[in-house]
Amino acid sequence: MLSAYHDLIENNNRRIALLEKMAEEFYREWFVRLRFPGHEKVKIVKGVPEGWEVKDSLSLLNVMGGGTPKTDISSYWDGDIPFFTPKDAHAGYFADATEKCITLLGLENCNSQLYPKDTIFITARGTVGVIVLALRPMAMNQSCYALEPKCKKHPYYFFLAMRNSVEIIKGTSNSGVFDNIITDSFKQFNLFQPTETVMNRFEIVISPIITQIETLVKVNNPLKTSRDRLLTRLMSGKIDVENLNIRFPASMKEEEAAAHA
Repeated sequence: MLSAYHDLIENNNRRIALLEKMAEEFYREWFVRLRFPGHEKVKIVKGVPEGWEVKDSLSLLNVMGGGTPKTDISSYWDGDIPFFTPKDAHAGYFADATEKCITLLGLENCNSQLYPKDTIFITARGTVGVIVLALRPMAMNQSCYALEPKCKKHPYYFFLAMRNSVEIIKGTSNSGVFDNIITDSFKQFNLFQPTETVMNRFEIVISPIITQIETLVKVNNPLKTSRDRLLTRLMSGKIDVENLNIRFPASMKEEEAAAHA
C-alpha cells in the first residue's frame, strides 16, 4: 500500500515537473527568443518588438508587504488561514501548504492582507528570490512581498516573467546571491509589456498548463496525508505486520546476525 501511494505521488510529481518545463519553454519562446505568433511580420527595434514597451516591474506590479501577529497571543494562531513565510517557499509553482496558520483575529492584528489565490509571492529575506503562486487565500509575513499585476488580466505572464527575471539578476549580480530584496529592487526587474493581443493569446495558451499543475498539486495533497498517516501507524505498531510474508534482503539478515553476535 505504501508503495502504491509512493508511485502515485512520484508519477504526479514527474507530470508537474514536465508541465512546469513546458510553461517555462513557452515563455522563453515567446518573450526571450521573441518567436511569438506573428513575429515574422513584426519589426524588432533594439531588441524590442514594435508596439511593445520595456518597463521596470515596479511600474507594472503592485508590491505589497506582510506582517506577523504577536506570537505570544495564542488566539492569533493555529487557525484556518495559511500563513506564508520563506520556510514555505520551494522550487515548484504553487505554495500549497504552510508550516503555520493563523486565525481571523490574528489576521486582523497583523500587517498582512488575506491575499487571494494566484497572488505572486516572492521571498525577500532568508531564502531570497523564490517566487510562487498562492494555491489558496493566504496571509504572509514581513520577509516576503506579494505582487499583483496592475492590469489584473495576465497573472501567469507576470509570474513567469518575474521568475525569469530573478534568475537573470541572480546570474549577473556581483555576489551571485541576494542578501535581501527591498521595494526599490523591483526597479531592476525590467519586463516586456507586449501588445494586448499577444498578452491575451499567451494567457489562452498558458492557463490550461497552469491549471493542470494546480490540479495535480491538489491531488497529491491527500495522497501525501494518507501515506504519512499509514506510515505513522505502521512505525508505531498500530498495524500488525507479524503474519505478513516479508522477505528481507540477505544483507539485512547478515547485519542482524552480526548485531546479535
